[in-house]
Amino acid sequence: MQTIDAELEGKLQGLKSGTTEVLSAKVRHEADSEGEPALFLELTLTNPPPGEETWPTDDIWALRKMVGDVVASLGGVTEPWFMRFYPKDPGELEPSDLEEQLDL
Repeated sequence: MQTIDAELEGKLQGLKSGTTEVLSAKVRHEADSEGEPALFLELTLTNPPPGEETWPTDDIWALRKMVGDVVASLGGVTEPWFMRFYPKDPGELEPSDLEEQLDL
Protein backbone atom coordinates (compact mmCIF):
# COMPACT_ATOMS: atom_id res chain seq x y z
CA MET A 1 0.00 0.00 0.00
CA GLN A 2 2.89 2.37 0.73
CA THR A 3 3.99 2.27 -2.93
CA ILE A 4 0.54 3.22 -4.18
CA ASP A 5 0.30 5.96 -1.54
CA ALA A 6 3.64 7.46 -2.57
CA GLU A 7 2.76 7.24 -6.26
CA LEU A 8 -0.61 8.86 -5.62
CA GLU A 9 0.95 11.68 -3.60
CA GLY A 10 3.46 12.33 -6.39
CA LYS A 11 0.84 12.38 -9.13
CA LEU A 12 -1.49 14.70 -7.20
CA GLN A 13 1.21 17.27 -6.48
CA GLY A 14 1.26 19.91 -9.19
CA LEU A 15 -2.31 19.44 -10.42
CA LYS A 16 -3.71 22.83 -11.31
CA SER A 17 -7.06 24.32 -12.21
CA GLY A 18 -7.47 28.04 -12.73
CA THR A 19 -5.68 29.84 -9.91
CA THR A 20 -5.66 26.79 -7.62
CA GLU A 21 -2.68 24.42 -7.54
CA VAL A 22 -1.94 21.35 -5.42
CA LEU A 23 1.35 22.15 -3.70
CA SER A 24 1.55 18.91 -1.75
CA ALA A 25 -0.53 15.82 -1.11
CA LYS A 26 -0.69 13.37 1.77
CA VAL A 27 -2.56 10.06 1.73
CA ARG A 28 -4.09 8.89 5.00
CA HIS A 29 -5.96 5.66 5.70
CA GLU A 30 -8.70 6.31 8.26
CA ALA A 31 -12.24 5.27 9.03
CA ASP A 32 -15.03 7.23 7.38
CA SER A 33 -18.10 8.54 9.24
CA GLU A 34 -19.58 5.03 9.26
CA GLY A 35 -16.41 3.44 10.60
CA GLU A 36 -15.47 1.87 7.27
CA PRO A 37 -11.93 2.03 5.83
CA ALA A 38 -11.42 5.01 3.55
CA LEU A 39 -8.68 6.95 1.86
CA PHE A 40 -8.33 10.63 2.76
CA LEU A 41 -6.37 12.75 0.32
CA GLU A 42 -5.10 15.83 2.13
CA LEU A 43 -4.23 18.47 -0.41
CA THR A 44 -2.35 21.64 0.43
CA LEU A 45 -3.42 24.23 -2.11
CA THR A 46 -2.29 27.69 -3.03
CA ASN A 47 -4.19 30.19 -0.91
CA PRO A 48 -7.56 31.38 -2.21
CA PRO A 49 -7.35 34.51 -4.35
CA PRO A 50 -6.90 37.74 -2.34
CA GLY A 51 -10.19 38.95 -0.90
CA GLU A 52 -11.88 35.57 -1.35
CA GLU A 53 -12.92 33.37 1.57
CA THR A 54 -12.34 30.11 -0.30
CA TRP A 55 -11.12 28.69 -3.57
CA PRO A 56 -13.13 29.22 -6.77
CA THR A 57 -15.84 26.55 -7.07
CA ASP A 58 -14.93 25.76 -10.68
CA ASP A 59 -11.31 25.16 -9.66
CA ILE A 60 -12.32 22.75 -6.88
CA TRP A 61 -14.72 20.78 -9.10
CA ALA A 62 -12.08 20.51 -11.81
CA LEU A 63 -9.47 19.38 -9.26
CA ARG A 64 -11.90 16.77 -7.93
CA LYS A 65 -12.26 15.34 -11.43
CA MET A 66 -8.49 15.37 -11.97
CA VAL A 67 -7.93 13.64 -8.62
CA GLY A 68 -10.55 11.02 -9.54
CA ASP A 69 -8.78 10.39 -12.84
CA VAL A 70 -5.44 9.94 -11.04
CA VAL A 71 -6.97 7.55 -8.48
CA ALA A 72 -8.60 5.52 -11.28
CA SER A 73 -5.37 5.39 -13.30
CA LEU A 74 -3.53 3.66 -10.43
CA GLY A 75 -5.96 0.78 -10.36
CA GLY A 76 -5.08 -0.49 -6.86
CA VAL A 77 -7.33 1.83 -4.88
CA THR A 78 -10.41 -0.06 -3.70
CA GLU A 79 -11.51 2.08 -0.73
CA PRO A 80 -13.79 5.08 -1.06
CA TRP A 81 -11.77 8.28 -1.10
CA PHE A 82 -12.34 11.78 0.17
CA MET A 83 -10.46 15.04 -0.26
CA ARG A 84 -9.51 17.54 2.41
CA PHE A 85 -8.19 20.96 1.42
CA TYR A 86 -5.74 23.09 3.34
CA PRO A 87 -4.36 26.53 2.43
CA LYS A 88 -0.62 26.94 1.98
CA ASP A 89 -0.44 29.90 4.36
CA PRO A 90 -3.38 29.94 6.79
CA GLY A 91 -1.90 33.03 8.45
CA GLU A 92 -2.53 35.06 5.31
CA LEU A 93 -6.28 34.44 5.42
CA GLU A 94 -8.66 36.88 7.02
CA PRO A 95 -9.34 36.18 10.74
CA SER A 96 -12.98 35.36 9.92
CA ASP A 97 -11.77 32.71 7.45
CA LEU A 98 -9.68 31.07 10.15
CA GLU A 99 -12.67 30.75 12.47
CA GLU A 100 -14.19 28.31 9.97
CA GLN A 101 -11.11 26.08 10.19
CA LEU A 102 -10.82 26.03 13.96
CA ASP A 103 -12.98 24.25 16.48
CA LEU A 104 -14.05 27.16 18.66
